Amino acid sequence: MKSASVLFYSRTLKSVFSAALALLLCFALLPAGVADSDIAPDNIAEGFFCANSLAVLDGKLYCASFDGIYVVSADNGEITPVYYFSPDELQPDVIFVWRGALCGLNSNTGAMYRYDISGAPSEMLIELNTTSINRDEGYFLYSEPLFAPFVCGDLLYATTQTEDYGVFVTHRWQLSTGQELSPISMENLYCALPYPDGRLLLVCRDIVSYYDLGDRQTTAYAYLYDESTGASEQFATLSGFEVSAFAMDGEKLYYLCDSTIYELSRDSFPRAVNYVTVLYPDAATAAAAFGGGYYVSGRTRLLCRSILPDAEMNTTLRVASFNFGDTHTKAAALTDAVELIVYPQQYGIEETIAAIRDGSADADVYLITADADMAGILASGALEPLGSESLSDFVLSCAEPIRSLGTYGGKAYALPVSVYPSGGMFGLRYTDEELELVGLSESDIPTNLMDALDFITAWCEESAPDHPEVFALKVYDKTTFMLGVVEAYIYSCAAAGEAPDFHCDAFRSLMEKGKNCLTALTAAGMVYQESASQSALEDYWSKLELFDLTDYDAFEFSGGYYSPTKYIPLPLTTGAKPVFPVTVDLLFINPNTAHMKEALEYAEAYLSAMDEDSLTRLTPDTAKPVLNPDYDEYIAETENAIADIDAQLPTASARDRRELAERRKTMERVLDNREACQYLISSSDIASYSFAISHAVSESVVGSFEMDEISAIERYFMGAITFESLADALQ
Repeated sequence: MKSASVLFYSRTLKSVFSAALALLLCFALLPAGVADSDIAPDNIAEGFFCANSLAVLDGKLYCASFDGIYVVSADNGEITPVYYFSPDELQPDVIFVWRGALCGLNSNTGAMYRYDISGAPSEMLIELNTTSINRDEGYFLYSEPLFAPFVCGDLLYATTQTEDYGVFVTHRWQLSTGQELSPISMENLYCALPYPDGRLLLVCRDIVSYYDLGDRQTTAYAYLYDESTGASEQFATLSGFEVSAFAMDGEKLYYLCDSTIYELSRDSFPRAVNYVTVLYPDAATAAAAFGGGYYVSGRTRLLCRSILPDAEMNTTLRVASFNFGDTHTKAAALTDAVELIVYPQQYGIEETIAAIRDGSADADVYLITADADMAGILASGALEPLGSESLSDFVLSCAEPIRSLGTYGGKAYALPVSVYPSGGMFGLRYTDEELELVGLSESDIPTNLMDALDFITAWCEESAPDHPEVFALKVYDKTTFMLGVVEAYIYSCAAAGEAPDFHCDAFRSLMEKGKNCLTALTAAGMVYQESASQSALEDYWSKLELFDLTDYDAFEFSGGYYSPTKYIPLPLTTGAKPVFPVTVDLLFINPNTAHMKEALEYAEAYLSAMDEDSLTRLTPDTAKPVLNPDYDEYIAETENAIADIDAQLPTASARDRRELAERRKTMERVLDNREACQYLISSSDIASYSFAISHAVSESVVGSFEMDEISAIERYFMGAITFESLADALQ
C-alpha cells in the first residue's frame, strides 16, 4: 500500500511540526528568496514573520509586518517587500484598501497613511479620532487592539476588545473627515465583516464561565445586518469552541476553530476544509481568504497558508474525531487514501446522525462517543452494516456491553475503539500504610457503598480530631459528590435490569446516608473551598486521604510500575451486583460518503494500528499478558537511586535525611515487589479488568441529568426540599 498523508491537530507544538505536515498544506511565509522547500520544520516553531494585518488590492495579497509592507505570492507563498517603514513612521495596526490605494492606521495616534507600493514615501492622509479604543498596554503588546478591518464606501470598520474582557465593539470612522461614528454594538458581538450585498456580517459569541476552565465560548452565530434599517437576520450557526480568524471570500465565511479551518455558507452546515497546524486559534489576529488559500497570522509571529480544496475535486478522506491520538497517524500510513484530514468532532452522536439523515454531514468517517440510545439509532437504519469481514468479526468478539453498542440484529455497524470508566463511587482506593497510620486494617474497610458512606460520616464525627493530618475523604466539588450518590442508585438498577424507583426505601436510605456524609465532611473541613485563603488551601492539599471513592482503578493496568495503592469494588449494598459505569467510543462510516472503499480501508487500518492496551480492554477474553520492555532498566535505575541516597545520607541535614529516608523506603518497596513491574499488562490485570467489564453499564443506557434534576438534587442535599420532592423531580 502506498503511504497516505495525515493532517491533525495537537496542542503539543513539537508533534505538530513534523515534516509531513509542514510540507503538505501549511507552511510559513518567509522573506523573498526563501523557497518552501528550504523551510526546515523545526525552524517553523521559532517564527520568522509576523503579519499584523492583511489586505487584498488589485488581485494581490499584502501584509504589514513590524518593518514594512510585503506582497504575498498566491502561487508559492513567497513574500516580497514593497515598502519599508521609515524610522519616523508609525507602524500601522491594520492595513486596508481605500479609494484604490493601500492605507494603514496606527490606533494609538489615529494617524492614517497611504502607502505607495512602488516605493515612494508614504502620505499622511488624516488623523482619525481613536480615543474610544481600549489602551490597555498589555493587551496592545500581545494582541493588536484592532482587527478585521474593512472599508465600505467612505467608512472604515474595525473591531476591538473593550475594557471588559470578552466584550467587543466594531468601531466606524468616516475617512474623509476623520470623525468616529457611533460603534456597532450587539450582545456578544465579536466582529463585523463585509457581505457582497452591502450588508454587514456580524459574528456573535456566547461566553459562559466555568469554575475550572475560566471564560469559555459555547456557541457562535453569524447575522446579516442592514445598517440603514437596523434589521438583522441569522446567517448560520458556527461550529465549535473558540472560533476566531474570520475572513470572507464572496458569500463564503472562513474561520478557525481549534486549528480547523471551516467554510460556511448561508443556512448551511459548517464544512471543515483544512488545518492550520502552526498557530494557536486564540493567537490569531489577522486572516484572509485569497487565491484559493486561507491566510492567518497572529501572536505566534508566523504567517501561514492552508490550501482551500476545490469543491469539484474532493479526493480527501475526511475523519471527524474528538480524539487526536497517534492511532490516526499510524492508520493513515496503512491506507490508500490520497489524503487524510482528521479534524475535531463538534457534535454529539444524535446531532451527527441527524446530519447524516438530512445529508448535511460533512465527514466520511466519524469517531465519537456512544452517549445515546445506540440500539434505537441502529434499528432506524441511519447507518449501514460494516462491509468488511475483519471489522465485523472484531466487533462481534468484543465484550459486553461494548459489543451491543456497535451491533444490531447480529450485524456490525460501528467499530468500538476505546472503553474507559465514566466515573462513579463503585470502588474504594486505599493503601496499607495509611490504614496503619490511623490504626486500621483491611478487615475494618467497608465492602459496599452504603456502609462506606456511614464509615466516612462516623470518621469525620468521631475520629477526625485524633488524626488531624488525615482526611477520611477529600471532596473537590460538592455537586459532583451529590450526583455521584444518585447515579450509584441509577446504575445499580441498570445492572440489575430494573427501572429506578426514586420513592423506594433503598433510595431514601442512600440519599439520607449521602446527605449525612457530605454534611460531616463539610463540618470537618474535608470539602474543597475555592474561596479559602492561600494558606488554608495549602493546608488542605497537605492532608493525607484515607479513602477515595472511585471505580477508575478497576480499569487500570500496572503499566510496568509498582504502586502501593489497593482497590476493592463497592456494590451499592450487601448482596447487590457490582457495577462499573463505562464510556465507549465508536468509529462508524457515513453511509452517504462518496469514498466508501477508502473509508472501510481506513477503518481496517485503524483497527490494525490500535495498541495492546486498547485491544485488551475491548476483547479481554482473548487478551494475553504484555511484557514490560523497560523492566531491566527500571529495576537498575531504582537500585542506582538507592545507592545515590545511601551516599548522600551521611552528610545530609536532619531534614534532608528524613526526606531521603522516605524516598529510599518507597524505592525499596519497588524492589520488594519487582515481579509486579515485569508486565505492562499482567494476567492479574486482565482478570481484574474482565471482572469489571463483565459488570459494566454503558453511560448511554443511563443518560444524563437535566438541569432541573441537578437543581433538585443540590437543594435536597442543602436541606431546602424534602426527600419526597426530590423523588418527584427525579421520577
